Amino acid sequence: MKKIPVERGAYLAKYLSKERPPCLKGWRLWAGFGGWDWTRVKDIIRDSPFCRIYRACKEWLGWTGRKGFFDRMRFVGWLEMRSAVEGWIDGCGPGGKPLWMCCRAELTEGATVEVPF
Repeated sequence: MKKIPVERGAYLAKYLSKERPPCLKGWRLWAGFGGWDWTRVKDIIRDSPFCRIYRACKEWLGWTGRKGFFDRMRFVGWLEMRSAVEGWIDGCGPGGKPLWMCCRAELTEGATVEVPF
């Protein structure tokens, strides 16, 4: 896997949203050719505070599928806000402990934002 600079994402967005002639409608513009493995969208890993916290929660709580998606997003958003306010490391709780080692009381202690769980 290779990281790309953030500024290159604008080119990708521009390329994918570009107006195309009607003859190309429905064609796979990103179809692979040649003899090597191509990167799939599911293989792209985004790195941001929200994503790091989401991945930590997914591993900790065993999230799979789409069930409870909006509750998950609310929970991760709350943890992101809490991490920013308290100065926690992304994906960790107080004192740099991994989330799976934290109890509910540690995560909610002194919270000024409404707790979503």
